[in-house]
Amino acid sequence: PLALLWLLLGFKLFGLHPWGWHLLSVLLQVAVAALVYLVARRLTGSAQCAVSAALLFGIHPVHVEVGAWISGAPDALCALLVLAAFLAYLRWRDHGNWCWLGCSVGLYAFALLSKEVAFLLPVLIFAHAWLQGEAGLKWSRLRRAVGATAGYLPVPLAYVGLRVWALHGFSHPLEQFSWEAVVLTWPSLLWFYLQHLLLPVGLSAFYDLTYVTGFSLRAVVLPGVGVLAALLGGVYWAKKTESKTVALALVWGIVFLAPALDLRVLFSGDIAHDRYLYLPSVGFVLLLAMGLQRLDLSQKRWAGWPAARLAALGLLTVLYCLGTAYASVFWGNNTSLYARGVQVAPHNPIPRINLGRELLKAGRYVEAAAAFQQVIQGHPQLWLGYFNQGYLAYETGDWETAERYLRQAAALYPAGADTYAYLSSAELKQGRVAEAERDIRHALALNPYGIGFHFTLGIVLQQKGGCAEALPEFRLEEAYHPGNPAVRARMERCKQGQP
Repeated sequence: PLALLWLLLGFKLFGLHPWGWHLLSVLLQVAVAALVYLVARRLTGSAQCAVSAALLFGIHPVHVEVGAWISGAPDALCALLVLAAFLAYLRWRDHGNWCWLGCSVGLYAFALLSKEVAFLLPVLIFAHAWLQGEAGLKWSRLRRAVGATAGYLPVPLAYVGLRVWALHGFSHPLEQFSWEAVVLTWPSLLWFYLQHLLLPVGLSAFYDLTYVTGFSLRAVVLPGVGVLAALLGGVYWAKKTESKTVALALVWGIVFLAPALDLRVLFSGDIAHDRYLYLPSVGFVLLLAMGLQRLDLSQKRWAGWPAARLAALGLLTVLYCLGTAYASVFWGNNTSLYARGVQVAPHNPIPRINLGRELLKAGRYVEAAAAFQQVIQGHPQLWLGYFNQGYLAYETGDWETAERYLRQAAALYPAGADTYAYLSSAELKQGRVAEAERDIRHALALNPYGIGFHFTLGIVLQQKGGCAEALPEFRLEEAYHPGNPAVRARMERCKQGQP
């Protein structure tokens, strides 16, 4: 709900003017980076380290999806509130003022209402309290950690209760893959995310990652070894330097990436996105900034910074800015975004379908048909390829071809209400009123509020027997989806007794 309120605020302030939405996005990114600075300053005690962390976070190319995409705002909003809640918790630990704890719990609740990745903030706070305890006093550290997190627990418990009540269950998997397949997919997915943090090139809104259904050296063992090596390297660093902040940064990245590993609630071709790294990357830039702090190889100083450290930060800044600028270009319009998706993920049908839809809108029917046909050939069991090919045929007036493809789509995905609606319209164009009525009623049974569904049924009923039965359907369409001039024209003609 908080994410929706943010979008509503943007619409009330700027309507559909892009500059206003870009301004909101930039301000939100700057605010998050400012809080990254405050958290890093508090955890490390170094202003230079905090500046490095905030700067690298703000310009990291992997954040382009959140910054450029309006619907990516919830990730930034959630990060802002999580960081604020963690800062308030640190204030409470420092000063013992219970108002700060109440503020932290309230901010946590708001963060959870912006995006559910915030759910695990109490785990991070538990880890911080544990790490800050005295070594060797395990029970004392445990009591301290439990006490620090106890005040937060009513929030997730209440949220889970509301979630189960609203969804009639905790979650509903979109894919029927087993947990074995999910676990086998984790190594390649985690390696993918690690690569994008360390070397953010080849970025896109779409990727080719999909489920790993069998154990293999390439898909499971090698990426698993890479991820384990990175984790062990971080643990070794924390142990060798006895740095509690390094340990906490590792925990930060792991904790907030964990929700993205519940792959069964994601579509098969849509299990990896850069935006899932937004909040976890706070831990990464903190580690990177602390690594830069170790570059103090000589006595030479530039503006108070060790020369080697400032040079390394400057080089990273230039590379990150170039990467961010390049990755942002593809978000200029839908066609370039989806074309980039096809380039980066040629085996993923989603960007190719979306590109075909954009080509269709632009009247480039031959190219659109070719894109949909490639989807059908590469993914013959995916109903969306047939649906879109049928939709294209319908738009170009080839009713028979439209019907053929739409029937194939309906056979593969019987729950597709839009498929039956367009099928009904194609049959109506061919004069088969009885079949058109059957299919549009089936579409309405699947989705009573579908756009244009009651309008289509009204036209069918009008052709069958006049306006008496059709007019109520036109009124329902106007009530559910007001502002369609074609609906109003039909209603007026019916009221005047015209056919």
